[in-house]
Amino acid sequence: MRELCNRVQRDGESVSTYAFALMKLSDKLKTFDGAPDVQGTLKEQFRDGLSDMVLRREVKRLMKDNATLSFVALRDWALDMSEESSNLPRRKAQKPGVYGMEATPNPQLSAILETLVTTVEKQTGILQELKNDQTALSKRVETLEMTGRTTEGRRTRQRADKSQIECYRCHKRGHYASECPNPVPVPGPSNRTGQGN
Repeated sequence: MRELCNRVQRDGESVSTYAFALMKLSDKLKTFDGAPDVQGTLKEQFRDGLSDMVLRREVKRLMKDNATLSFVALRDWALDMSEESSNLPRRKAQKPGVYGMEATPNPQLSAILETLVTTVEKQTGILQELKNDQTALSKRVETLEMTGRTTEGRRTRQRADKSQIECYRCHKRGHYASECPNPVPVPGPSNRTGQGN
């Protein structure tokens, strides 16, 4: 992959030779599992590695206008363009500044990454436990509601047979004291105060 990304058109190298070298390197890339899109990488490196700035700009424009263009068609178009411009006087082309980069492992970054992975795994476990607890709690509430209990633990008030209820006011059966038809007795003056001399 690094060879492909670092490959640019060399001084005096024709466009066809450069394109052939890129195709040869891309064949090696196809053998790796998880390799990026070979066609896309090949087209981008071909475009970025061209030494002729005018040709590079035109190839870039063509790729933008026709994203589905194959590498072979792009190469053929670039060859035609380079043949047309070969009659014009050449000026010194600028080479691209950066060809490719390689990352070196950082032990501090690795430790931080490992800590983050561990934390995420722990949080995933906690979330799964919470989900399980919530499911169990929902089932428990559903069971309690079906058996006639509220979530506070008291039975829901059911209509009782009032024929067995005794009123505390009139001591008759069939109603509560709050529903008693007899008038509430009014307490009279009490003789308790002042009698005990």
